[in-house]
Amino acid sequence: MPFLFDVSRHLRRLIRTTPTGIDRVDAAYIRLLPELAGEVSFVAKMPGFNGLRRVDKLLPSAESSAWQGSDVEMDRIYTDLADYLATPVWASERGCRRLAETNRTEPSAARMAFTGMRQVFGTRDLPLNLRGSVYLNTSHSGLENTLKIQEMKRRGARIVAMLHDLIPVDFPEFCREGEAAKHHRRMLSLLQHADLIIANSAYSRDRFTAWLATATPRGERRPAAPRIVVVPLAVENEFLTRNTLRPPSSQIPYFVCLGTIEARKNHALLLLLWRRLAEKLGAACPRLVLVGRRGWKVDQVLDLLTHAAPLARHVVEVADLSDQAVASLIAGAHGMVQPSLVEGFGLPLLEANALGVPVIASDIPAHREVAELAGHHGISLIDPIDLPQWMGAVTALASDRFELSTRVALPTWRDHVQQALDAVRDHFEHAAPASDFASKSPA
Repeated sequence: MPFLFDVSRHLRRLIRTTPTGIDRVDAAYIRLLPELAGEVSFVAKMPGFNGLRRVDKLLPSAESSAWQGSDVEMDRIYTDLADYLATPVWASERGCRRLAETNRTEPSAARMAFTGMRQVFGTRDLPLNLRGSVYLNTSHSGLENTLKIQEMKRRGARIVAMLHDLIPVDFPEFCREGEAAKHHRRMLSLLQHADLIIANSAYSRDRFTAWLATATPRGERRPAAPRIVVVPLAVENEFLTRNTLRPPSSQIPYFVCLGTIEARKNHALLLLLWRRLAEKLGAACPRLVLVGRRGWKVDQVLDLLTHAAPLARHVVEVADLSDQAVASLIAGAHGMVQPSLVEGFGLPLLEANALGVPVIASDIPAHREVAELAGHHGISLIDPIDLPQWMGAVTALASDRFELSTRVALPTWRDHVQQALDAVRDHFEHAAPASDFASKSPA
């Protein structure tokens, strides 16, 4: 069964150093599909061309991105952060520190692919007849382009896509302008054209099912819903090999919050909490490390980071860390704190759990699923607006660092990709044969 894996988003995202959850998914499939799926072609929407093109020659360079590995001793941002964490509170500079790359060169594959030098890599047209092939999209990106998906379907390809969440549709107040309408088009595209949907969680599946009830205008016939299978996300190798990591040497306990700084991540609760801890504990206050790029609708959070004097010596903001650096940072923490108001999954919880680091997270449906994956060991779930409970939980962990003694075997990306491929093969082995391409082709 030939696969056509869409890497359009992946090529655009290579200019970023630290991958998001969706970035990790794409990278894992790119890495493992050739081995586990057999016949695979990588495709992308390229500037100057209509439709998708084969871009297989881009991928070797793409996989040399800064996401993979790199010794933490060579990571300037990580070494600066480690130096800061080793500094006594009384000696820290005033104002919350912000550590991020300011003059980073884009990886050559990403730069060349999108500056008109495609001929260097030799992109190619897809065959007209794609009957028997499976078009696989694990990023949401491009699904809003209904004409592209229709064209793949017309040529005979079967459509499989991963569903990460319906947050822009369910919670437009947390997202950028226009995202709700774009995501609604993506969901309509899945409803109308997908043969199979792979959901990252039961929560995402259930939100899609609930959305179906509102998706079709009154009086119109709703298309038959595609089959949905749930395949939970997994953990990168860096988070499974604690003995190879180099955590910072910090005399002051610190906690890590991992994720883009955006409204739904609820950083405001953490900053209010740390302000109270600083006022109560003074120099004994633990530190808070916010790991992630600045996103949208976070003016209040940025104002607190810039102007709240009680936070100045206890909170640091950092971005552009490699996977190895993020894993090392988490490994040295007293705990991870993730107070998100809504998530489609909750990958940071799984990563911290893999390293034996306790987690305090919001009690939301996606986090409950992750806690179940972890056997309910080391993940405490608290109402995301219950400040007193958060304060008590953080204070308790700050006073006594411990590594989880009991852990379950967490899924690796190899496990995840294999489970997804098994679901795809099982579905199409029992599905009706695809309609003949020739019968749909123009005369």
